[in-house]
Amino acid sequence: NADFMQNLPGSLPTISREGFEAALEVINEQASANDAVLFRLADADIEDWLNAPLHYYLFGTPLHVSLLSMVDKDAEAPFDQRLRSYVGEAAGIWVAIVPSIQPDDQTAALEALLEEGYTLCSVPVDMPDMRLEFYAANECV
Repeated sequence: NADFMQNLPGSLPTISREGFEAALEVINEQASANDAVLFRLADADIEDWLNAPLHYYLFGTPLHVSLLSMVDKDAEAPFDQRLRSYVGEAAGIWVAIVPSIQPDDQTAALEALLEEGYTLCSVPVDMPDMRLEFYAANECV
């Protein structure tokens, strides 16, 4: 029983294959190498275990992709500075997030960055288990 397994102490959350694949399909078809692509697939303290599968599915693409919690993780700067450095001068930002994940300091930093210089252009995936948003630095096209 999947619910039983998810409720065991120390269990890692699973993500929906359907939602994840929908987001990957749109990103692979529409994102450009000049965009930043960020995923929030689990709580920040355990999200790193999803880094290898994410990069497996995006292997060979020219895309600038990271889990939100892994953005320049080895840098010794506060998270908001690491996030700004990662995004740089990106023309667009794709944010794929599991909606049931509770907001935290990292998602707040991302929201602040988006509010300062980006416009929400579209939500190409809006499922109960995955939401993909596209933000543009300039006008939406």
